[in-house]
Amino acid sequence: MKQPLQRRLDELKQAFSQGQAVFNELKEKQANTHDTLLRLQGAIQVLEEILPQEPEPVSDEAEKALHPSPKDDN
Repeated sequence: MKQPLQRRLDELKQAFSQGQAVFNELKEKQANTHDTLLRLQGAIQVLEEILPQEPEPVSDEAEKALHPSPKDDN
């Protein structure tokens, strides 16, 4: 009777150890993903703050649409 119980205990301990290893790996991946998201969020914030400050170049077509010359009415 003691032998099957000991074998089961060993199996459970092994399964628990494997589960802990997977759990620790996932926690590390979560921390790395969190750090990456924070860096991306910071980069997005910087670019959003910079973009409104720089005037966007206007293409020739857009300029003509905004300010048509009298000869373009034909």
